[in-house]
Amino acid sequence: VTMIMGNAGSILYYMPESVRGVYMASNTTLAGFTITNGFTSYGTLPNKCGGGIYGEGQSCVVSNCVLTGNQALLYGGGAYNCTLIDCTLTGNEASNENSGYGGGAYISTLHNCKLINNRAYGGGGAAGDNDTLCSYLYNCSISGNSCPGGDGGGTMICKSYNCTYVSNSATDWGGGACFGELYNCFLTKNSTYASGGGARGCYLYNCTITHNTTYSFEVVGHDGGGTFECASVNCIIYYNIATNYPNVDPGSSNPIFPYQTNIYCCTWPYIPGPGNITNQPLFAETNSYHISEGSPCIDTGTNLTWMLASTDLDGHPRIFNNSVDMGADEAAIICRSISVGQTTTSTWDTVVNAKVRLESSTNLMTTNWAITGNVITSDQQIIVLSDPSSANIKKFYRLKWAK
Repeated sequence: VTMIMGNAGSILYYMPESVRGVYMASNTTLAGFTITNGFTSYGTLPNKCGGGIYGEGQSCVVSNCVLTGNQALLYGGGAYNCTLIDCTLTGNEASNENSGYGGGAYISTLHNCKLINNRAYGGGGAAGDNDTLCSYLYNCSISGNSCPGGDGGGTMICKSYNCTYVSNSATDWGGGACFGELYNCFLTKNSTYASGGGARGCYLYNCTITHNTTYSFEVVGHDGGGTFECASVNCIIYYNIATNYPNVDPGSSNPIFPYQTNIYCCTWPYIPGPGNITNQPLFAETNSYHISEGSPCIDTGTNLTWMLASTDLDGHPRIFNNSVDMGADEAAIICRSISVGQTTTSTWDTVVNAKVRLESSTNLMTTNWAITGNVITSDQQIIVLSDPSSANIKKFYRLKWAK
């Protein structure tokens, strides 16, 4: 691995000899490097941004790189204004204690990236500027990022798709996420000392938000262990912690946040709204977003147009059995692979504790499927089944729910 090292200068702040890691012109690429010790703090605005990498736009593509230990005074400790693919951003910082945003990345697009232990005043992992200059995150892992004194420990003003937020923290609002939009995301073990341990001021679609915490129990109004002033659709918001409103605090009437609506959500206690339920979601295991058979969240969400081209957090089709599930997991039966030999074995993605049966047929279009073996109860999400009677016979298989 090739390393690119910047220079923090002889004094931590405001020194002209500070050097960032990489400056990228439009339509350039960077692949396979470790960028470290970059620092920007002196002069005009661009010279206070992008400690690790400064890009001239989203056409600057960074892939398979590690950005670690970089700092920017204002925006994008790790990366500023570029596209990152399969990268790890760890231990970067936007260091201004009142206006440093995007410890890991700022106004950037990230695919399959890991943001770990980055820091900023706002958006410890990643941040954007506004709705048109937000950061976009796809299939990213956001963990251990923090905002001492600020908001959005994981992300701030970002649009996140199929991402996980774990153990991020903020002093003020939104331990996991603050402002922005989240689709098919899992938020757990995030925390804040103000309101919205999981999220504050976000649009949340098919997210699972559990085991998040708001710590300032003694301060009246610092509530919403799960969400605060969020609009939530098809979400599971359960097992979060705060003195008042442990799961959902819709907030007071506020013209800045007119979207304080929660519909088709599983949470407790009951909040008004169509399709909301209070039943326990019945997760497959502790600290998991997977729901088990019998969960009241199966097929009880409301279908939306964007789901037709979307997947759940595991990459399965977002709508299975005609109706979407609540939360980030779609309880589906998916065939992963079939191995043909003297005994045919098939591997299936299913739901933990589900009763299922394997069926086979020599004609895919038939309505007469034969039961192959006994009804079984899946003890894990992925199961392997065999058909010893399949030798030299071409067969089609399907797995069905059983009673």
